[in-house]
Formats: sequence, structure tokens, C-alpha cells
Amino acid sequence: MRALRSVGKVLLVLAFLPLAVLLVASLPLAAYNLVTFLFGQAALGLFAPGVAVYVLGFCVPVGLYQWSHMGKPSRPCRLPQPLWLGLGAAAAIGLGQVLLATRSGGLFWALFVAAAALPPLAALALAVQRLGPITTWRRALAGILSGSLLSTHLAIALSALVSVLAYLLVLPLRELVARVLASRSLEELFYSPALTLAMVELALVAPVVEELTKPLAALLLARRLRGPAEAFLVGMAGGVGFAILENMLYEAAGARVWASIAVLRGVGGVLHPLNAGLVAVGWYGVRHGLPGAWKRLLGFYGLAVGLHALWNGGLVILYSGLGAYFLGTTSWELNVYGIGQPGVMIVALLVEAIAMWRLLFLVTAWLRHPARSESPPLLGLHLEHPRTLALWATAAALLVVPLAALYGPLLARYLQIALPVR
Repeated sequence: MRALRSVGKVLLVLAFLPLAVLLVASLPLAAYNLVTFLFGQAALGLFAPGVAVYVLGFCVPVGLYQWSHMGKPSRPCRLPQPLWLGLGAAAAIGLGQVLLATRSGGLFWALFVAAAALPPLAALALAVQRLGPITTWRRALAGILSGSLLSTHLAIALSALVSVLAYLLVLPLRELVARVLASRSLEELFYSPALTLAMVELALVAPVVEELTKPLAALLLARRLRGPAEAFLVGMAGGVGFAILENMLYEAAGARVWASIAVLRGVGGVLHPLNAGLVAVGWYGVRHGLPGAWKRLLGFYGLAVGLHALWNGGLVILYSGLGAYFLGTTSWELNVYGIGQPGVMIVALLVEAIAMWRLLFLVTAWLRHPARSESPPLLGLHLEHPRTLALWATAAALLVVPLAALYGPLLARYLQIALPVR
């Protein structure tokens, strides 16, 4: 019987080996097309060597090791302290910027990969620290590899298809959107097919597609996983693999802005792992036929898409504002208490990042003691306490009032154009 199983495993590996080779071989072509579409051919000078270091230096050796040790026991997954990983990311960004400024290559590509990989790994390390080594290295690495190689390919293919359909639906509304939101300073930003496509792709299509593809390893291994907590960790590992390649993609925008983009991506490094882990928990329940599993999956998926859409939409507005500043338009002059539009968006993104790290703490606490509650709390705001409710209301006012003061006059002015009252 064991001999038959061994033969079956070998045949399975041989059957999927051409697919694996095709995925690894097609990654450079897919990356080339995507990078040149977003940032131009100049960005390849940053992206291509970094991806080569990551794929050839990590993915291929780890994949071969996994294949050669099939059927053998794997050790529990343990990671360094999250604080050390965060400090490592900060050091990689600082030293990498120095090497870029001095045009010293070589070591930079390792730092480029480290700056992209360490922030999401810190989120995974925090979850492992709070849940314990309940999964193995083999399963965690399977999640990272599938997130980097398989999920990225599926996301690119599906996003291309869905983006075309979504753009065809949104394009006729572009003129109305421009009339409502545009001003003399913002018209050039919002009345643009390129920006419309970016907002549709990043804030609508990307969250819907990517949150389906990232936790593939947890979905495929669900029957073998030993509980929702392990599904969460394996799903997070898939999000880590996806985040590494996406971070390198965005950080390839240019040497002048590499460090600033790496810092911003690092702050939001919890986004992909957390969302993938949540969706993986939902798929675990569906695969095991647990009561209310489909409802929980849709809830987790909706939460992941919502967090992702808010983050990506904020990034589009932030990058458009920064681009307008460097191109010499006047959108930077819009300010509240001396803080311009890009500054307001940075504050909003930081608030969301803090909320996501908070959510990671709450979800891991729920997974450690699932019997205490049927579903995890959203953010543990404890609004039932009057004093806590007052504090959160004050914090919300401090955020909403500047936003309203910044965008309110523009919206009121151009709402009269779109819906004139006579």
C-alpha cells in the first residue's frame, strides 16, 4: 500500500511539474508587461533584479527542498520576534537608500527584497507568536510559494479580464464624476482615463480578485489542517508571498521615491497577510461543512475586500496628489491647518493601518479561545461603555472635521454644477 502511495505521489509531482515550470518561466514575462504598463521600462532596472534574487534565491531552492522532502515530517514553524523583523525592514530601507544614492549596486538587491519581505513577515510572526507553532514549516512555505507564484498569476489574469469589463461600465460616468469632484486644481487629476482606470483597477478590481486568490494554499490544504487557527496562519503565509511580489512591484516606481514607497508599504504590511488569513478561516469552515460556514466566509471576504479597497483607494489619491505637486499643479495648496491633501491621506492610511494591526490582535485572541464567542469582534471598540464611546466620538471628529473642511467646499461647489437647484 505504501508503495502504491509513493508511486501515486511521484506521478502527481510529474503531472504538475510542467505547470510549475511554466509558472516560474512565465513570471518574468508577466512582470515585464505589468511593470512597463505601470511605470515604464525604466522601472525594470529596479524590479527585474529584485524578482530574480527572490525567485532564484528563495522560491526555486525552497520548492526543490519541499519536493525532495515529501512524506517526511516537518518541524513546527517558528519565526523571529516581530520587533526584530520590523527593525530589520527599517534598516534595509535606510541602508538601501544610501546604496541607491551612492550608486553602489550588488548588496542593494538583497536589501530591496528584504524591505519588501520583512514587513508582511512581521505580521505573520506576530500571529505565530500569539497562536503558537501550530503549523509546520512545510505548510507555511507552501503558502508563501503559492502566494508568490500561483496567486499572482491568477490575480493578474483575472484582474485584466475584470478591469476591462469594469472600465467599460465606469467610463461613461467619468464626465459626471469629474464635474462633481473636479476643481481647477483637481480637474487634471480626476478628469483622466488613466486615473479612472487606476481607481477602478486598484480600489475595485484588485481587492475583489486578490482576496480570492491569495489563500489558495489554505483552501487546497483545508482538509489536512488541524483547525481554524492553522488555516489562518497558512492563509497569512499566502498573503505574505503575494505581498512580497506586490511590494517589489510598487517599490520599482523609481530610485528617488523607493524609500518613501517602501516605508508606506511597510506600514501597511499587515494588509495582505491579515486579509488572506481571514478568508482562509472562512474557506476552512466551508471545506469542513461547519454550521454557518458560507455566511462566515462571505463576511470575512467582505471585510477583507473593504479594508483592501479603502487602502488602495487612499493610495491612488495620495499618489495623484504627490504627482500633481511634482508636476507643478496647485492641488498641494489645498490644506486644513497647514496640512495638504496628501498629508490628510497619509493620516487616513496610518489610521487604517493601526486598525488592521489591532484587528490582527483581536482575531488571534479569538482563534486561541474560539469557544468564548461564535465570531471575532471587529475592532473591540467596546462602544457599550459611555466613556469609551465619548473617546471614540472625539477621535472620529478630529479626523472627520479636517476631511470635511478640506473636501466639503469642493463637493458643495461642484454639486451645484451637477445638480443645479433653480
